[in-house]
Amino acid sequence: MLKFIILFSFLLPFYTSAQDENPKRLGIILESALGLNTNPSQENVAETNFQRSGKGQGQNTYLSKTDLEIQLAAKAHYKAIKTDTFTLHTNYDYFRESYLKKTEENYNSHDFFFPVNLYTKTYRFELTPSYSYLTLNNTPYQSKTGIEGRATTRFDSFDFTIFSSLTQVNALDTNYSFESGNVKKLGAEFSAPWEDNEFMLTSSVEQSDNNDELGKIASYNAFSITPSFSISSNKWEHHLEVSYTQKNYNGNASDNSQRLDHLIIAQYKPSYFLTKEISLFIDVRYSKNNSNISLEEYTQFITLLGFTWFAF
Repeated sequence: MLKFIILFSFLLPFYTSAQDENPKRLGIILESALGLNTNPSQENVAETNFQRSGKGQGQNTYLSKTDLEIQLAAKAHYKAIKTDTFTLHTNYDYFRESYLKKTEENYNSHDFFFPVNLYTKTYRFELTPSYSYLTLNNTPYQSKTGIEGRATTRFDSFDFTIFSSLTQVNALDTNYSFESGNVKKLGAEFSAPWEDNEFMLTSSVEQSDNNDELGKIASYNAFSITPSFSISSNKWEHHLEVSYTQKNYNGNASDNSQRLDHLIIAQYKPSYFLTKEISLFIDVRYSKNNSNISLEEYTQFITLLGFTWFAF
């Protein structure tokens, strides 16, 4: 699948006070994207971009060989409390993705996060409750309630983080009842910054347990590993990332529905800063999913042209 997107991002933080004695801050990000999806080899697309961005749960979508896609996003961040050892945030994310030609589908998600951070000289602890609400064509589709914990220790030249999360997924449409259940994740993150550069390695295991009989077939175990580099020089910033995910669905051996996926995603994103507040970027991504079920195999190439304003 080939996808060209022109992406415009606007980062507009507003502060209730610039004084240190009043640390409350409100930040707003607005983002829009227009994309063209083409699939020269087949009309079936196993997973939509909505799912690959983490919003969907794996349902198949059938696109025409060329389909127009529109993305809208908004983010609000409010720092309610900040001290030398403690912070409390409230974050809201909105995301909309629409396919206009053949499927005529509109996905909307509303995500709420409430991260709490506790700092010491060598440790940082973060606990983040969250709630997500999704609609499909303006009909309630799914809700998620979750909590994630992170513990980070800082050494002389690197940071090491252990994280764990639990998410309860509830289908709001009976047509997707098999997607109700819970998702558990456990992982570790290694980060080594030097000067204005950083190397990061993240690895995790994930388990999904769905409720009804069809859901149990769709339950899975997954393993992923992602190395990434961020390098800055003069007015340029380069980000390179490669991820590998193996996902093993329980399936049903009697009808040969057991499924094993191997997904590789490579991303390169160079950014050029016109000023300290304004940058232009190109985001190039390649995705390849190999599966023992041919319906779930796909290749995707995405190119994004972007503009970002950092108004801190």
